[in-house]
Amino acid sequence: MTLVISDQVNVKLYSLKEQYEFLPYVEKRLEQAISQMNFHQRQMDSITDAGKTADREENSVSNHSFEYHLEKRLEQEKLKKNLTNAKLRITTYHTYGRCTVTGKKISAERLKSTPHTTVSKEGQEIRERKKTKS
Repeated sequence: MTLVISDQVNVKLYSLKEQYEFLPYVEKRLEQAISQMNFHQRQMDSITDAGKTADREENSVSNHSFEYHLEKRLEQEKLKKNLTNAKLRITTYHTYGRCTVTGKKISAERLKSTPHTTVSKEGQEIRERKKTKS
């Protein structure tokens, strides 16, 4: 697939076959995120059950622990959503691997290490420069 970006330069993107080659990376990380979400949920449930019989001092520690697991669970939930979207970019929209900032191809190494990313290294640097100017 070739994309014409604003400066009229043709950019070679990943073919449909190449996009599907990234699917195992996305699915593996998605399974891990779901597993971690479930782990943190079980921890929260355990803390809630234990808190019903605990005294005030124990409840203070439990509240801190509960908040920690809640935060981690929410992080994994967000990651799950991003990975599900990455899977859709492969299987439905066929736009996986295209940087949303530059329109250029995201490196295979970056996609393998962070399969839910939507920006290339260059795109990330552009975003960061814009943030510092604001």
